[in-house]
Parts: sequence; structure tokens; C-alpha cells
Amino acid sequence: MFNNMKIRTRFYILIGFSALMLVWVGATGLSGIQSTRAAVSSVYNDHLLAIERLGEVRNNQMQMQIIMAAARLETDPFEIVTQTDKIGGLIFRTDGLLKTDEARAKSAEEKALYDAFLQARQNFGRTGVLPMINLLQTENFKEADNLRKNVMDPAYAKASAAIDALLKYQVDAARAEYESATAYAARIRVVSI
Repeated sequence: MFNNMKIRTRFYILIGFSALMLVWVGATGLSGIQSTRAAVSSVYNDHLLAIERLGEVRNNQMQMQIIMAAARLETDPFEIVTQTDKIGGLIFRTDGLLKTDEARAKSAEEKALYDAFLQARQNFGRTGVLPMINLLQTENFKEADNLRKNVMDPAYAKASAAIDALLKYQVDAARAEYESATAYAARIRVVSI
């Protein structure tokens, strides 16, 4: 069939085939770029920002523990109030971070972990932090020590474990997203070549 064609016709067919291949490779490349862009956006918006917020929440919880320990060591009632007032600011900041995170769409597994954390955090606040503030401000140190040992420290440990599980989920999800994008990029490279 090709033997009976003129050279010019063969040349046009070759140019047409080359142009189709270039369009195909270009479209494949653009598809890969778009997919990679979406994966990077997801890793940043869905996971990295959530990890940052959760890290701040974790830090705020730790700061509450430190501030309450410092307040317990104080003997001046005004210093105790100054220390415990800082906790109110941390609670307000933490609530703002969590409200921002609640607006984000979550998978079923992430939602379950998030709800477990919120429950553990609420328990830590209601049974540990708020009663501890009241005991410290009324200078009832013996009961405050007892509350810290028997209620607050275990509640803090549960809240910390719950937020750690949530952070681990975010890291694992970001890793899975990265691996998926890397595998897709490898497939695009193979198909393009």
C-alpha cells in the first residue's frame, strides 16, 4: 500500500502521525499535571493545614497543663488568677481552631476520630480543667492535687491519645495521597514514552 504512494503523500502521513502523537503526549502530560496539582492541593488543604491546626490544639492542651502546674506552685492569690486567666485564652484559641477544622469535609474514619477527640477534650475540660481552676482560685490545694492526680492527668492522657490518633490519620492520608500521585505520574511517564 505504501509502495504505491508518492513520497509527498508518505511525508504528509508521517507529519500527520507525528502531530497526532505530539497532541496525545501533550494531552497526557497536561492530564498528569492537572492530577498532580489536584493531589498537591489536597495534601496541603486537607491534610497539612489540618495537621498544623491539630498541632496547635495539642500545644494549647500542653500549655494548659503547664500553666495549671505553675498556678499550683503559686501562693499569691493574684498570681493564681493571672495564671488561670491564661487558660481561658487558650480555651478560646483552641475553640477557634476547632471551629475552623469542623467546617472541613471529612471521611467517615476521620470524622469518627475527630468526634472521639472532641469527646475526650470535652471530658478533659469539664472534669479536669474547669474544676481545677475553681480549686486553685479558692486555694483548695489539697483537693486540687487530688483532682490533678485522679481525674485531670488521666483525662489529659486520653485527650492526647485521641489527638495523636487524629494526627496519625492525617499523616497517613497525606502519605497515601502522595503515593497515589507518584504512581499516577509514573504511569503517565510510561504511557508518554
